[in-house]
Parts: sequence; C-alpha cells; structure tokens
Amino acid sequence: MQAISYIRTLYAFTNETLAKYSYATSLQATLRYGILISLVQGLGLGFTYGLAICSCALQLWIGRFFVNNGRANGGEIIAALFAVILSGLGLNQAATNFYSFDQGRIAAYRLFEMITRSSSVANQEGAVLASVQGNIEFRNVYFSYLSRPEIPILSGFYLTVPAKKAVALVGRNGSGKSSIIPLMERFYDPTLGEVLLDGENIKNLKLEWLRSQIGLVTQEPALLSLSIRENIAYGRDATPDQIEEAAKIAHAHTFISSLEKGYETQVGRAGLTMTEEQKIKLSIARAVLLNPTILLLDEVTGGLDFEAERIVQEALDLLMLGRSTIIIARRLSLIRNADYIAVMEEGQLVEMGTHDELINLGGLYAELLKCEEATKLPRRMPVRNYKESAVFQVERDSSAGCGVQEPSSPKMMKSPSLQRGNGVFRPQELLFNTEESPNDHSPAPGENGGKWLASGRC
Repeated sequence: MQAISYIRTLYAFTNETLAKYSYATSLQATLRYGILISLVQGLGLGFTYGLAICSCALQLWIGRFFVNNGRANGGEIIAALFAVILSGLGLNQAATNFYSFDQGRIAAYRLFEMITRSSSVANQEGAVLASVQGNIEFRNVYFSYLSRPEIPILSGFYLTVPAKKAVALVGRNGSGKSSIIPLMERFYDPTLGEVLLDGENIKNLKLEWLRSQIGLVTQEPALLSLSIRENIAYGRDATPDQIEEAAKIAHAHTFISSLEKGYETQVGRAGLTMTEEQKIKLSIARAVLLNPTILLLDEVTGGLDFEAERIVQEALDLLMLGRSTIIIARRLSLIRNADYIAVMEEGQLVEMGTHDELINLGGLYAELLKCEEATKLPRRMPVRNYKESAVFQVERDSSAGCGVQEPSSPKMMKSPSLQRGNGVFRPQELLFNTEESPNDHSPAPGENGGKWLASGRC
C-alpha cells in the first residue's frame, strides 16, 4: 500500500524490485494461513455433512423397526427425518451469528456506559452574569490531561487578563500555553485552582451562556459541508446584510464575491477547496458575527506566508478592538503591539510585561526573540580555501636546448604514459611548488647546456 501511495519516490530511487520482493514475501505468511484455514474449513464441512448423513441413516434404520412393529408408518418416519435435517440446518446457520451477538453486546455495554456517565463539565443550571466586563484570572491552576495524568501541563499557573486588553502567551514548545484555551472554553476543568471571569468561577456559570461570550479562532478552522453564508452564520440567526458586514471586516468579502455563486458557494469536504488564508478569514467573520466579549486566538497565522499573514493580522486587529483577548503565539514578531506579553515555562508564568520591558529585562522572552530573529537571517555558504599547490613537471627535450611542461590541474596530474619518452624527468627528480618562489628552484643561467627559467622560457 505504501509503494502505491508513494509511487514517485519508489521510481525515483529505482526500488521496484525490492518492493516486489517485499510484497511477495509478505504474501507467503498469508498464503500459509489461507491454506491452513481452508484445510480446517474443509475438514469441518466434511465432518458436518458426514454426521448429517450418518444421522439420516440411523433414523431410517431405527424407523424400520417401528414400521415392522406397527408403531409408525413410512410417512411419519420420512416427516421426522426431514424435521431433524431442517432443524439441524437452522441451528448451523444460527451458530454463525453467535460471534456477532457477542460483539453487539460488548458495543452496547460501552455505549450505555457513555450515555449513563455524568459529565462534570456540563452545567446547564449555572448563573448568568448581568454584564460582562471581561476580567479573566487564572488562580493557582494545576492541570493534566485525563489520558496522561502523570504528565503535568500547568503547575501553579497564575495569569490576569484585564478587561478589553490583549495578552499574548509565548513560550517554548511544551510550555503549556495551548492548554489555556480549552480551560477557558471549559472543554476541560483544572485539576486544582480556579478560572475566574469577573471574579466568578466559571464552573458556577451556565456553560452554554459562557461559550456564547467567547469567540474562538484557530489555525485550522473547521468548515462544514454548507454554503459560505451558513458557515459564517453557524449557530446564529443573522440577516444577509449582517453576514456581508462581518465578511468585510474579516477581509473575506472580496474573494467571496469573486466566486461564481458568491455566498451560496458550497464549501467543506463536498464543496470548494479553500486555502488556509480563506478558511481563517471565514473563521474570523464567524467570530465577528458572534460579537463576543472574550476572544481566543490560537496561533491563527502560524501556517501562512508573510503577505497572507499581514492581511489576516489586519482583520484580527479590528476584531480585537474593545475585547479581552488571549493570544497563543508562535511568531513573536506579531505580538509586539500586545498590551501585555506573558512568558510561560514548564506550566508556569515566569515573565510578564510589555515588549520593551521584557527586552530590557533580558530574560527568556529576549532569548526567544533572538532565536527567532536568528532563523530569519540569510544563510551564507562558508568560504573555503581552495588554494592548492599546483605541481609543474619540467621536461628536457633532447633536440631543443630546454623545455618546460605546462602546468596541470591540481586534481589531474599528467600520466607518465602521456609524456614524451626521451628526456623525461620523473616527479621525484624535478618538482617545484607554485606557492614557493620560482627563483628558489631556478637553475643558474648556462647550467646543463641551456638557460632554464622557472617561467618556462629558455
């Protein structure tokens, strides 16, 4: 299956023979298993039919005595014979469904267990605040996921988000910043500690009302198999004018109007395939239409290029006006204008302040910012010293008074077989390096019956 899925890679590395061999080898075990299963099924089927035939013969043999003694006639014996055969066939067919009955019983047990389980998060009878200012506080919060209770995500976490202010959460991977959003939405409850909204524990608030006050925009927004208009107005009754106004604020109206069907275009799995930028714009428009008091942004622009990131950031800036906002950020360059920046490390708050304050502090935030700026610098190829010595071989021609062989490449020395046979100096006899001064190796004028110069002239 992998060979078919990655067929181009397979051909690129000319690995077809190995793939065929691996497939044929893997089939051997299946072949042996199939032969064994066929043998067992054949023996079982033969035994079953043999038993049925023996049973019929036994019934006929016993029926003969009943007929001879006048206790039954031939019709009754045949009727009893067919009754036994048909009942045996019925039991045989029913036996094949016993496994399905067992699987259904197990599945029903799990289903009813989930139905009867009471959720600690659900609170439909909680309080509703008369007015929401948007003051958020995480007070000594400890949290770990139910699937991994031994791994702490938050350990004594404190955070205060003033009303109508934007607070950005940053930190290394695994610092616990992404767990703030599910706690605020009450997808999970903290193990210890409290999450407060305007001084009220959110556990005491009505869950449906609480989530109606929160707008969530994620990096991977979910679009249902509906029209664009229905996706923007999802969960709300809105007029077409309100939907278009929300799309304009989210900078989505232009590309929606360019579509053939406009706001009636079907999206999702069965509809138009959209880019990440377009999906995020629709998610922003959905949040604008909700008009929440609290806004949660979960690495919204993490997967966009710089131009798309700039356009989406402009829409987010309009959306954040007058709302308490928590931003989960990976790119620190996008949160410099946030009112406060909170730096997390190992589930705890280690630094908090404005961008300039944290830079002057020279702590973890400054270190993360330097690392991010370093990754943006252009990479330069290291300068290598290719200065290598070129060896010259000097030949002596018997007919001429002097001669110098042309310099060869540092990597390609001339083979002795290509040199002229008469008067050839072997490399060990006369070699000199170009890095040294030629005058150090030049013979004195008039020596050896000729004037040898290192420059190659005589």
